[in-house]
Amino acid sequence: MNVTYYDTRRKNILSAIINLYLETGQPVSSRGICRRFRFGLSPATIRNVMADLEDTGYLTHTHISAGRVPTDIGYRYYVDYIMHPQRMSDEEERAIEEEYLMDTSEIEEVFRKTSRVLSAVTDCAGLILIPGFERWVLGRVEIISVSPRRAMLILVTDSGIVKSSFFNLDADSSERELGMIASFLNSELKGMSISEIKDFIERKMLAERSSLHFIFKKALDIMESAVPHDEGHVYLDGIPNILDKMDLGEVEQMRRILKIIDDKSKFIKIMNRAIEWEGVKVHIGAENEDEEINIFSLISSSYRVKGRPAGSIAVLGPKRLNYAKAVYMVKYMSDKLSDIMTGLSR
Repeated sequence: MNVTYYDTRRKNILSAIINLYLETGQPVSSRGICRRFRFGLSPATIRNVMADLEDTGYLTHTHISAGRVPTDIGYRYYVDYIMHPQRMSDEEERAIEEEYLMDTSEIEEVFRKTSRVLSAVTDCAGLILIPGFERWVLGRVEIISVSPRRAMLILVTDSGIVKSSFFNLDADSSERELGMIASFLNSELKGMSISEIKDFIERKMLAERSSLHFIFKKALDIMESAVPHDEGHVYLDGIPNILDKMDLGEVEQMRRILKIIDDKSKFIKIMNRAIEWEGVKVHIGAENEDEEINIFSLISSSYRVKGRPAGSIAVLGPKRLNYAKAVYMVKYMSDKLSDIMTGLSR
């Protein structure tokens, strides 16, 4: 038998099995393939190919049926070599565009809206990460004295996010010095991330022993005391979509799923890693670095402000999800969010 022909046949049958399983959620039998697809092959021949796909790790048996279901390896092959991103319908695209025609001046509402749209269109959960302070890029800073020993730092990122924090002043601090520090931060350090600003000031302090040294020192003290250390915040929408698709027959399985979904700190760590990824990444089951979410698939990408990674966006769902649509939507919404955030930063 021609090897190329056989490989093509295996690929076509694997594609048929996965597409049918994604559609129905039921294990797929050789007779089911024959009834639905016209391969011109007998059920016995299809059974042999399915057995071969199982032996090589692409399919597995369930304990209650003679049908097969995809393994993580099978899904990976499907995503890499079979699937093509599935565009939205014209109706869905119009609905999304109309959603964003409404007021998008409030950053938090933009993030909430984006997670809702991702959830609604993919029928999974939509996640948006605002990264921790260390990754924020400085747009503008103000330092306001509120009492002789107390001041407020107001940080405005280049994407328009505003954060304020109080900090204590040294006895010798004056409003003039605070103004000089704010002027220094705004003129010299605009466009840097908070972590880059701290590194820059430390290098300046080591390299220069001038009259500006006290400004560097106080600027660093303020950044250290007033800027909190956090991992970020995740907007999550669509948890019921996940629960509807998961096998919740066992009480312990249901408890595990609810516990994982409720732990936003776990997703913050995962989403922080996604900020540095190029393009859309698909992690299926055991491919996820965190073992606790190996019952899910995660499709993620970064979004950008002025071309610079600013956060991440993702779809979370059971392994039996519409990968073609999820991949397309993560790319589409990543570009949409990048455009909106860049527009707000002008």
